[in-house]
Amino acid sequence: MNVTARLLLAIIQGDPDAPALVRADPEGVDWEGLEAATRTFRALTLENMHATGLIPEVPQASLSRWEDGARLEVLLHVRRQALIRSAIFLLSDAGIDVVFLKGVGLAHMSYPRPELRPMTDLDLWVGQTDVDRVGDALWPMGMTEPFRFQAIPRVRGVLMLERPGTATLMELHPAPDSLCDLWTPEELEAAWQRAIEIDVGGVTARVMAPEDLLIHTCLHLSYNHHFDLGIRPYIDVAMLLKSHRPELDWNAVVERSVSHPETAVWMDVVLRTTSRLFGTDIPDHVTVALGGSDGRVEMVDVATDLALSHRGLRGTFIGELVSIPTLMGRFKAILRRGTIHYTESSFPNWVVQLAVDVFARGPRQIGRWLRGGYDRRSLDERRSQVERWERLEALAMRDMGRSRGDSAGGS
Repeated sequence: MNVTARLLLAIIQGDPDAPALVRADPEGVDWEGLEAATRTFRALTLENMHATGLIPEVPQASLSRWEDGARLEVLLHVRRQALIRSAIFLLSDAGIDVVFLKGVGLAHMSYPRPELRPMTDLDLWVGQTDVDRVGDALWPMGMTEPFRFQAIPRVRGVLMLERPGTATLMELHPAPDSLCDLWTPEELEAAWQRAIEIDVGGVTARVMAPEDLLIHTCLHLSYNHHFDLGIRPYIDVAMLLKSHRPELDWNAVVERSVSHPETAVWMDVVLRTTSRLFGTDIPDHVTVALGGSDGRVEMVDVATDLALSHRGLRGTFIGELVSIPTLMGRFKAILRRGTIHYTESSFPNWVVQLAVDVFARGPRQIGRWLRGGYDRRSLDERRSQVERWERLEALAMRDMGRSRGDSAGGS
């Protein structure tokens, strides 16, 4: 592990030895890479830099960007709080019950202060209520479906709303994306019933129970986003486990995971990677129950590498295609994107969505590439990320195949 990765972990953990790492090898710290790695949690980074006494060691240019980013995150938090309050009041008046997913629950239950956990969107689980009815109820606060989403089919029935002039999306989910493919309708209904009420800026909101939130967070990183979100989701997991350590029901976590082999594999890998990164205590009986074995060490190695090497390159499909050296590799990437995003669409709609990706979003991404935004280093790193994820996926498929074989043999 290089000095930049060790410094990143020291900052996140508030380690007072962080300044010593810089003094020991000042030329070895990649400040640009550190900025990229912390781009999604700059307020938390800056606060921990102050707490550890690291500020005098930080180059002024980098420090100024962290300070600007932290101020922006706080301002966006204030606006987001206003959106949450308005949504809760309007939905209450309409008699509609919702559960706020992941971000809101983590920010207000697991972090010292909610502004330390920024969000780019607000995810609402609407349960049995029609998403369009919920969207109509939110219309008075200016939330409408943007045209860029009206033109394409809804993935998993999710309705995307946005207030014009703001950068915050509100996503209305019939079921959590990370769970709807793996859990039965009965299991989803049970999770809905287990949701708890918490205070969110002076109003009461329903969020997932801590055990369900832990599973959702782990699967959102692994199953949904292919470990392509950097280190922040592991911070979420570590913060959740730290804040709920006394009352977290590990037996419930295990029970809700082992009934689905894929869930058990990804839960084990994410929890063990979190433990490796931050020293988070995961009970031995949990690892054993999730099927953890020495065979998953390589999976944890790859996941750790992906977390520490991430430089904010996610979401650039054209950049990914450019970074892949072979035509066959690019064809496979297009098919993979189609499999992941368009499985609920008819073939004509699949073509429409792909056209939107290439022609509507593509020019902006290609323009960034031509301006130097996709320099050779970035493209090589993106290619490496894709290759490591494919390796991780292959290891998981082999592991699940072995697990199913063991189960069949035991029966």
